[in-house]
Amino acid sequence: MSVWGASILAVVAAAGLARLWQHREARRADARPAPAPDPWPEYPFDAPPPEVAYGDAPEVGDELEALIRVQVEQAQGVAYGQPEHREHLLRWAAVRDRIALQAELDEQDREPAARSAAQAAEELQAHDHIWEDGQAGQHGPRSPEWDLAAGGRAYVRQEYAAWRAATRRTTP
Repeated sequence: MSVWGASILAVVAAAGLARLWQHREARRADARPAPAPDPWPEYPFDAPPPEVAYGDAPEVGDELEALIRVQVEQAQGVAYGQPEHREHLLRWAAVRDRIALQAELDEQDREPAARSAAQAAEELQAHDHIWEDGQAGQHGPRSPEWDLAAGGRAYVRQEYAAWRAATRRTTP
């Protein structure tokens, strides 16, 4: 047999073995027991779920428009104090969280949206950790409640719900 013939035979044999291995693994996967449920809660401790935290919130588009308006004003030199800055961080984190929670997001957009929401939540927590003012929810930014996987975003929901309740804002 020539070198080329042996090479072709080796490739065909390897492909056949790979196919057999895939079928074997598929049968093994079917025979495996289902994984145990995740022991961690979806929402840490008593932080409100999204439907409660954002129940009376303005539409995402209206909130984005208001946030952009604030950024334009800041660029034009309008001075904002510490409370306004925190409110801006809170509203921005809440908008990102709401976008990440939207069911109509494609699978490829879901992960970047979740990362963006988590990053905004970390910024709010860092701000509240440093300044220690403005925090309105039951658990502060240093609480261990927020150490779980979705803890930062749950902190945003807690703070947003408390802020909405305190201000009773109906417009962005």
